[in-house]
Amino acid sequence: MVIGPKSSLSVYALHPGLVRTELFRNFAWYQKMFITPAIWLMSKDSWHGAQTTIYCAVDESIELETGKYYR
Repeated sequence: MVIGPKSSLSVYALHPGLVRTELFRNFAWYQKMFITPAIWLMSKDSWHGAQTTIYCAVDESIELETGKYYR
């Protein structure tokens, strides 16, 4: 496949931010005691974390802005 200046392919780099996941589920209780409050204060829930990805996937106004970074 040849991709030229008239290609309909759009490429985006994105970072959803710090999203609450089960990444720390296997930590010991004493590790969780210090990490969990900080994560809850600084992070987003999964719905808010997905908004950057959804925006890049469905917003037609950025269709020609290929190669940009979204956060």
